[in-house]
Amino acid sequence: MSWTLVPIPRELVIAKVNSEEPTAIREALRLELKSLVTTYTIHVFTGNKSGSGTDADVYIILHGDMDSSEAFWLSKSQTNKNKFENGMCDIFEVEAKNLGEIQTIT
Repeated sequence: MSWTLVPIPRELVIAKVNSEEPTAIREALRLELKSLVTTYTIHVFTGNKSGSGTDADVYIILHGDMDSSEAFWLSKSQTNKNKFENGMCDIFEVEAKNLGEIQTIT
């Protein structure tokens, strides 16, 4: 038996995965859904001049060569408890649809 996977709208995949389809089909659909989501790792370097840090909420939008993401709130740094402090690097992970090669971040 061979499988050919084709792009399927996320809503359809979720409906199929949650149905009573045979295990092999559910697994194929689960893998297809996973391929639609990409994890992006964001590194934010805060300058070391006085006043460079911030306690403000920071949001970003990723712009790729295929699409742009929604706005992401950089809420929890993986590297620092107190994010965006002078001279620090904060790392965040966000999940979005595949945007292609990232071109800019706003």
